[in-house]
Amino acid sequence: EKNSYMYLVSKLRLNSLYGKFGTRPERFSYISCGLDENNKIKFELEPSTTKSKYYLPIAIFITAYAREILITNLQYEREAFIYADTDSLHLLKSKYKNSLKVDNKKLGFWKFESESKKSLYLANKQYIKLINDKIQHTIASLNKENHHLINFDNFKKGFTIKNGKKMLKH
Repeated sequence: EKNSYMYLVSKLRLNSLYGKFGTRPERFSYISCGLDENNKIKFELEPSTTKSKYYLPIAIFITAYAREILITNLQYEREAFIYADTDSLHLLKSKYKNSLKVDNKKLGFWKFESESKKSLYLANKQYIKLINDKIQHTIASLNKENHHLINFDNFKKGFTIKNGKKMLKH
């Protein structure tokens, strides 16, 4: 789709469709049942129900097909490979063989997002990259308000930031 709005709508619909097919058929619900002695809300688990309108094999096929594409492309570029995520590959430019199909709009093609001068990867969805003399942060579980505290000197395993992780509260 050439229209950027329609492109976004179609992408969201595809993601939503996958989510529907990949939904767990067993549904669990919690019901609030008052406060406990510490004034925290107590919840009771309701009996589970089963939805029969989902067809899991479609989601399984989509996942398997996507993995096949990812693994095949990684094999072509194994010398340049640095990191892969659900929807992205990070490659070393000096070893890249230019074998990947790259197009920001075509379905099934890789999107070129950025070129960095320096990067550091610690774990899944935890990396920083230097792009245009500015650090770009991708750090799962760290709230955005604290990303500015991370740099190449302190981004190490075990580094902690007080109140850095958002916790679910009732």
